[in-house]
Amino acid sequence: MSDDAYNLNQYYMQYVFVYGSLKRGFMNHGILKDAMFVSEAVTTRSQYRMFAFGGYQSNFPVVLKRENLGNPRKTEGTIHGEVFLVERKTFSIMDMLEKNGVMYNRNTTRVYNPDINKYFNCWMYTGDEIFWYDKRDDMSLVGHDEESRIYYWMKEHQHAKLRNDKR
Repeated sequence: MSDDAYNLNQYYMQYVFVYGSLKRGFMNHGILKDAMFVSEAVTTRSQYRMFAFGGYQSNFPVVLKRENLGNPRKTEGTIHGEVFLVERKTFSIMDMLEKNGVMYNRNTTRVYNPDINKYFNCWMYTGDEIFWYDKRDDMSLVGHDEESRIYYWMKEHQHAKLRNDKR
């Protein structure tokens, strides 16, 4: 266990950085109903890449660590998301949702909000390289414009599902 992970584990409340369906307004945000929204933020290193997995009807984001770190000054590779302060017990629910240790791995990362000039050491779920390797043909790299389109589609898809469920 890294020093950051150990330091985060000793506290009752911990930061988590979310970038997909756990964000406010998305289908799995209810898991964070007892969490406190802290800030929007971006990852501080360009070591991550976001991919869209699946076709139009099942598109969702997967963040993988990049092998080639490239130029750390480029914004390419930073992930936009939200920081929440979460009770430790909520992590067991998020671990089940993200299939921690199988589909995703909960790792520590550092994120930054330039509007308030503040850094946060957070947990973040990143895709498990071995699990996603065989699925790479169904994934496409996402740029920041495409990231917005995926979230827009996720919201629309969620609203359509809710309308259908009410029928």
